[in-house]
Amino acid sequence: MGARVKHQYVPLDLPACLNVFLDRWNPKAVIVLETEIWPNILSMCKERGIFTALVNARLSEKSKDKYNIVKPLAAEALANLDLLIAQYDSDADRFKEINTV
Repeated sequence: MGARVKHQYVPLDLPACLNVFLDRWNPKAVIVLETEIWPNILSMCKERGIFTALVNARLSEKSKDKYNIVKPLAAEALANLDLLIAQYDSDADRFKEINTV
């Protein structure tokens, strides 16, 4: 992979910052880890046809309850993912519960 794979921290989840970031780096894929669910970047990547993945994803029961407070926003963000790989089946089940609007 070497020169074909670059690591870059993403700026704040604000459209103006993300536009500059996405224009500058022009990524083919955005891979986020564990609990990083940022609605704007996921939406903007989908609009630009950039593959997105949440890997090693985890979601506790307590966090799921918090996401349920803003379920439509969380569900929309999760729907923008191309791939979600959870740590455990229980995490996957909790993500499925949120992603059902």
